[in-house]
Amino acid sequence: MRSLRRRTAIPICVLVVAAILFGTSPLYAGTTSPPPAATAAVTAPAAATAAQSTPAETTGSQQNRRTVTPAQRQTAADNAAAKGLQVGKTTAGLTPTPGGVPDYFGPYPNYANSPLPNAIAAFPFPKFYFAEGTTRPNFETYFTIQNPGASTARVKLTYMTGDGKNASVGISVPKNSRATINPVTTLGSANDSAHDFSTLVECLNKIQVVVERPMYFNYNGVWTGGSDAVGATATAKSFFFAEGTCRPNFETYYTIQNTGTKGANVQLTYMRGNGTTAVQNVAITPKTRGTIHPADVLGVGNDAAHDFSTSVVCTNGQPIVAERPMYFNYNGVWTGGHDAMGITAAAQAFYFAEGTTRPNFTPYLTIQNPNGSQATVKITYYMADGTNRTQTMNLVAHSRGTAIPSDVLGSGDVGHDFSSKVECTNGLKIIAERPMYFNYNNTWTGGSDVMGATASAPDFYFAEGTSRPNFDPYLCILNPGDVAANLTITYMMGNSKTSTQQISVPAFSRGTISCREITGTGNDAAHDFSIRAECTNGQRVIVERPMYFNYNGAWTGGHDAVGLAYDATGVQGGTGIRKFVDSLPGVGASNANDLGQ
Repeated sequence: MRSLRRRTAIPICVLVVAAILFGTSPLYAGTTSPPPAATAAVTAPAAATAAQSTPAETTGSQQNRRTVTPAQRQTAADNAAAKGLQVGKTTAGLTPTPGGVPDYFGPYPNYANSPLPNAIAAFPFPKFYFAEGTTRPNFETYFTIQNPGASTARVKLTYMTGDGKNASVGISVPKNSRATINPVTTLGSANDSAHDFSTLVECLNKIQVVVERPMYFNYNGVWTGGSDAVGATATAKSFFFAEGTCRPNFETYYTIQNTGTKGANVQLTYMRGNGTTAVQNVAITPKTRGTIHPADVLGVGNDAAHDFSTSVVCTNGQPIVAERPMYFNYNGVWTGGHDAMGITAAAQAFYFAEGTTRPNFTPYLTIQNPNGSQATVKITYYMADGTNRTQTMNLVAHSRGTAIPSDVLGSGDVGHDFSSKVECTNGLKIIAERPMYFNYNNTWTGGSDVMGATASAPDFYFAEGTSRPNFDPYLCILNPGDVAANLTITYMMGNSKTSTQQISVPAFSRGTISCREITGTGNDAAHDFSIRAECTNGQRVIVERPMYFNYNGAWTGGHDAVGLAYDATGVQGGTGIRKFVDSLPGVGASNANDLGQ
């Protein structure tokens, strides 16, 4: 009998221990340790655990546990809002009260508004779109493809030509390397619209790639230069551009890609520097590329009325992509060109890592106000020595403004290199670009332009880069945070080898890297490269890659790009942990605690 009891007691003890372990283990409770960046955000759930472990909670039955209803949550949120309290802001006196109405503000995030943890996709950008491209005589177009992944990427390029035809080509890009495509090998060369094209680039086996399109040219046989763009990662119905001009010696175009199966009716609204607007309507046939010349509507003149920003909107719901290539003879002496991919929405702030007012460099900041009321804009210049300066301006409704950094910074040595932030301070959203014109080393004239980044990020990727003879590539890094940013730069060569470099950028300042110091110089694929700029200490930065060149010893110029920003893998932390748990099947609000977490 004693033996039977002993045999019975052993399984019961095992079951009790297992129940305790499985019921309390975080693994089986469905929670995981948050990433370091989310540490501050999850302090409230820790407090919630302590509150739930009081005798009143542990001794009462499940039926007697008090559950906060959605109505109570909303009442608490409304009461706090009426007192002027803000989500996530620490406020003295707001402490959890077990069994009481939850505090939604202060150190305890608001239940309804707190963000959820989000898984970051390993393949966030399956396609890249380019509205511009040509293989006309005196134009050399390339596509550079970066594969930062761990296996070979199978990539397909589809060219949509100006005469409505399509052609495609495929390429395999080895892991941690860069490949180059020359469209002329597929399309040939001729001086007609059949050799103007837009492009769709897609990876067929779900490896994340990054794609850019550098171009070099001798426009009309007289203006030499180059341009570059990172592809748009999605189509949209609207695109916005802050820069544009029809002054003498400037030729501005809009190239529009219609990826759909129906015609796209597109309206361009030009918002001029004198506060007036003009409208142009065009139709783009399916799966083709169209070209617009704003001077046909605006004319040419050397005044602010011929500087403009633009909104490009498809009015019949078709998906499009829009770019703005420009060619110029700046002040009658510096020839070149630049290009920008449009942005799909206005933003409160734009960041630029590159900028200088050294001699023979003339940068501008062009700002679009697409709103129906005046926009108040503040520009902050972050200098290489960690100091900063500011500038303010007002833009009337539906207009374009231009800021000249040298008016604030003057001109001089390396101390006049800067990064910048352009922000609207009266609650509106704007668009900002930074065109620059230069005579690099007093020998290579040209210009470049970028659309500003709307946010900082921990990682930036660049498909293009080369240190072949007569090419000078750089990386410019803006650290807008209050802690130094430590970065690892990885160069992925055309011969599938890699090399790395470290840099630390002080708080609130700009850093510069000459890529050539690591990659060396050589006229082969081993000196073509893609780049990953990764912040390794949890900070967030903005990175650009300006390049200067003498292409084939004949066409001088420069181009620039803001890198593609994304977190390759992982989980994006959120403060709404309780909200996340409540959303799980079979859990629901029955487990809600008194903190509303």
